[in-house]
Amino acid sequence: MQAMQQLADQYYFQNEMRGDLVKPSDKATTHLRNLASFTADGTNKYDSVYLYYKVINNCNYYLMHRDTTLATGARNVVCNEYAAVASFRAWTYLQLSRQYGAVPYITEPVNTIGQINTNTSMTDYRTILTGEAQMLEALKARYTDEQLSVPTFNQTSRSIGMLNWGSSNEKFINPRKCFIPLNVVLGDIYLELGEYEKAATCYYQYLRYEGLNGISNISVNYVDHMSPYFSQYSHL
Repeated sequence: MQAMQQLADQYYFQNEMRGDLVKPSDKATTHLRNLASFTADGTNKYDSVYLYYKVINNCNYYLMHRDTTLATGARNVVCNEYAAVASFRAWTYLQLSRQYGAVPYITEPVNTIGQINTNTSMTDYRTILTGEAQMLEALKARYTDEQLSVPTFNQTSRSIGMLNWGSSNEKFINPRKCFIPLNVVLGDIYLELGEYEKAATCYYQYLRYEGLNGISNISVNYVDHMSPYFSQYSHL
């Protein structure tokens, strides 16, 4: 999760600064200007492959070593977390291949410099995404929709401490919103691969499970810039 948070800033700037609707102001840093003009090189603070592989390596270590048989009574207490980490890795490879094209495809943890130096062969994005899709599909075949849903840790709200300007108010997060649903990632991968029917099936399965379980956080929000209000449409 910490590695994902570190990647988030770079991911945001890489995509926003290269978009057609965004341009740097006269106060933008050189790093941002170079991103916007597609002239960024390896020294750019927002153009680091390392941050992607930091997430991937952490996920690889977890996926290799986590005992997926742990249970409380008859209930497996690991499968949701395991699926969430697999989804993190798949999402990261999806974004990495979008940004850089062919990249090394590493599915085992790298712990030494020697291992780093041997993982230099490039793999095209279709091979990478097909591999990630196969892993997520294997999890779908192994577990139920409930077991694949994002972890909640039996909490809908968790305190993460006091506001940093000294007030008595606490900050809260919803743990389930810290994860990417497996079917959403898998649907995006199939879209990237041009497999639209499979993508639609994944999105449908995600929405159907969320709807049947009374979760009302699926909505489409848009801002009407001619009005001070915003509208919301919910799936329920």
